[in-house]
Formats: sequence, structure tokens, C-alpha cells
Amino acid sequence: MEIQLNKVQNVARLMLAQGLANLAISVLVLSETVSPEPTGTWYWLLGPCSLASGVLAILAGRRNLQFQSRGLGLFALGLLGLSGLGAYKVPTGIIISGLGIYLYQQKEAKDAFLQKVGGAGNAT
Repeated sequence: MEIQLNKVQNVARLMLAQGLANLAISVLVLSETVSPEPTGTWYWLLGPCSLASGVLAILAGRRNLQFQSRGLGLFALGLLGLSGLGAYKVPTGIIISGLGIYLYQQKEAKDAFLQKVGGAGNAT
């Protein structure tokens, strides 16, 4: 079980790193320094979605390191996967999202979030 919990914390760390990367990407895209400028669906995946997923991933990653807010973590992982669809040549957001969602669904991970603060770890 300890190995599983370390993996969840590693995903939280990766979520933090990917969140920072998404913030950097969104700043570039939204400041219109990317050439050619993205339009349509690509714009929404690269700009605002990367910004939202970056902020959410940083918040969730910090809380998930202490096994708090599992639901927020799952939502952030899903949004990282969505933003990774159009943002990268190497889709790290998609990889982190798939791995994280899989791990967060495991019984040991659910139990760890439930046990945090006497069952108040928001394991929904």
C-alpha cells in the first residue's frame, strides 16, 4: 500500500510541474507571441484551457500531496488531459492525466484520501 501512496504523491508532483508548464504555454499563447496565431478550437485548447488547467493543477497538486481534495485532483487531471490534446508534440498532460486518474481510482488511494483528517479528506 505504501508504494501505491508514493505513486499518488508522485502524480501530485507531476501535476504541479505540468501546471507550471501550462501556465507558461498559456502566457505565450494569450500574449499573441506565438506565430502563426492559433484560432478556433486550437486557441481554446492552447490558451484559456491551458491557463485554467495550469492554475487548477497547481492548486490540486499542492492539496493532493497531503491526500486532500481527491475530487479536485480528478477534475484537474481531466482538464490537464483535455488541454494536452492540442498543446504539445509530446502529450505529457495526457499521460499524467491517464496515469493519475487510474491511480486515484484504486482502493488504496481512495482510502488514503478518506483517512486524511478523520475521513474529511473529500474523497468524492
